[in-house]
Amino acid sequence: MFYLFNQIANIGMPGMFWYGAFLFASVFSYTTLMDKSRWAILTEVVKVAFGFLLLWWQGGDWFGLEGLWPMGVYLLAGFLLVSLGAVVYFSRTKVGQEQVSRGW
Repeated sequence: MFYLFNQIANIGMPGMFWYGAFLFASVFSYTTLMDKSRWAILTEVVKVAFGFLLLWWQGGDWFGLEGLWPMGVYLLAGFLLVSLGAVVYFSRTKVGQEQVSRGW
């Protein structure tokens, strides 16, 4: 998100809206995961597909990230894949749910 604010003049008008749509998809995906919605995996798949579509549309560059950090695009692609794996894992397992009766 901070990359968008830092590079907003360089990204330009249509790119700014595409980046904003990706941020919206990211927040929506994480929100459905935190709510333990059955749609969490689907929304994450849509977010990851949209992220890779934006990478492809930009010619393998993430809104000029290649100029700032040559390995940044690979880190972003890795992040997208790891986030998909994390959402699948946390959607299918019950991590941190305590079933302790406090008896208060």
